[in-house]
Amino acid sequence: IAASLIGGVVAKKLHTKLNYLLGFVAGLMLWVVVFDLIPEIFELTKEGVNILLPMLGLALGFIGFHFAEQIAVMHTSHEESYKAHSHSHVGKLSLYALILHRLLDGLSIGIAFQLNFRLGLAVAIAVIAHSFADGLNIVSLGKRYKQDKYMGVLLGVSSVIPVAGILLASVIHLPAIVLAIYIAIFAGFLIYLAAADILPEAHRDNPKWSIMALTLMGLIAMLIISLIA
Repeated sequence: IAASLIGGVVAKKLHTKLNYLLGFVAGLMLWVVVFDLIPEIFELTKEGVNILLPMLGLALGFIGFHFAEQIAVMHTSHEESYKAHSHSHVGKLSLYALILHRLLDGLSIGIAFQLNFRLGLAVAIAVIAHSFADGLNIVSLGKRYKQDKYMGVLLGVSSVIPVAGILLASVIHLPAIVLAIYIAIFAGFLIYLAAADILPEAHRDNPKWSIMALTLMGLIAMLIISLIA
């Protein structure tokens, strides 16, 4: 719950050092996909799930998030061409979409814990890691679209709403095929977020070996957690 709030505070206080933190976060998330989510998908195929379906879900998770992001960017660019007008609906839409996927984050944690503790812990760590980035995004979007007065509320809501997703997951029980597809879609989303959003942002201003080292450290940190769990 605190990750979004911390991300928002850090965005305000340490904006010149965020690239190092983002590099580490990307490493954590990529490890979870490769060594936790994908192996769990293959485990579910032992229950008669056709592997083609979850792999299709992984591709759709990646492409779907890419399309959603590009559509948002196209609308944003359109808004920039009319600077004489005051339109905040695009900014608000982006902020609300960010909060909506926080609900799905909580749902993913709850579903993962239904399968086993180790997977649940790994997904929770991945969600916490990119929740930190979400906090940064909420602050950035709020400033860009002149919604500063709502940032505190949005950070609070985005921090609490994953709990609703976890509670929702506790009352639903999905068949193996649906679980496999959902986990695969979530994996595709994490791959896109880490590779197409977080890592480019980490290296945007000044690519450094130290940031690459922190990404590797993120991978190693998740390896240690996986071995302990």
